[in-house]
Amino acid sequence: IPTAKKSGSLIPEDAYGSISLDYILADKKPDILLTIGDYWMINHVQKSKYRENFKHLAYMPCDGTPWPKTHKINNAVIDVVEALKAPDVLIAYTEFGKGVMKSLVDREIKVIPHGINTKIFKPLSEEERKQCRMEFFNSAEGLKLGIVARNVPRKNYPAIFNAVKLIKEQMPVELIAHCDPQDPMGWPLMDLVNELGLQK
Repeated sequence: IPTAKKSGSLIPEDAYGSISLDYILADKKPDILLTIGDYWMINHVQKSKYRENFKHLAYMPCDGTPWPKTHKINNAVIDVVEALKAPDVLIAYTEFGKGVMKSLVDREIKVIPHGINTKIFKPLSEEERKQCRMEFFNSAEGLKLGIVARNVPRKNYPAIFNAVKLIKEQMPVELIAHCDPQDPMGWPLMDLVNELGLQK
């Protein structure tokens, strides 16, 4: 759902299309609305005045546990249980995510893993693996780890860095974290690296 704009800037009040949705539903009149996002991003879908006119399929990620029964965001309290009950079809990315959702609601939850284009994404040859390791880590030896995730509390970078420290005690390991180490919403990652002795 495109977020509403005013003078070329996004309108913060239209987070996740909460203002735009009804305009789009009135114009497009869909039979099915597929949302891809977290439980706090779809609260407004159930409040739409057109809600009876479409089936809501919610394709929802889960990257940690436990989930709270309520979630406060932007001065609103989301009832997570109701958010999971509300869609006509609830779809998790993984069996793990399904299990977390099932711990809160007794309903059918489908699992559809992310699709992968196997013409582009395929196992590398041993030579390609070595080349990739040299390009990103300057070394082909040891365990190489990577994470692509915003530096925010729920991604739990301290747990990841502590795990790397434990592995480092057993074998050579290197980690690349693709994120902003100084994200104002996140952890002070460089301080954590120094505190744990993970710098090269």
